Amino acid sequence: MPVPKIKHCLVCDDVRFELHSKLGVTGLYGITPDLSILVGQLALPVRLCFLFLGGPGDGEFLFRAEIRDKTGTPLPAIPVPSSVKVPITPKYTSSMVVFWFPEIKFPQAGPYTIVLFSDNEPIFSSQFGIAVA
Repeated sequence: MPVPKIKHCLVCDDVRFELHSKLGVTGLYGITPDLSILVGQLALPVRLCFLFLGGPGDGEFLFRAEIRDKTGTPLPAIPVPSSVKVPITPKYTSSMVVFWFPEIKFPQAGPYTIVLFSDNEPIFSSQFGIAVA
């Protein structure tokens, strides 16, 4: 089975791993692409967490994520972790990958794209908006 097909991306303040394969999601902004995030000032850094949800898979995959502006240029924001190797087994019907961006500075309001890569190949991308409150 290939890399899991990512179907959704939740954007929030933080995700906490809990017992029994559960996640605690705090400060949910919404689900891309139907999402606009209000920021107080563009000059100040924002912390965002991206939770990618997908179907089953089989294998070990090296994931990384980046945020791109409307021209397709990656923002100089470093996610935590910068990349993550995730073993996925077919016994589970779903998969999850989480990346935190602790200090993103958006240069302007408008559309941005989150891109998830597996083994350096883009496997999911979705747009979200940034607006000034």
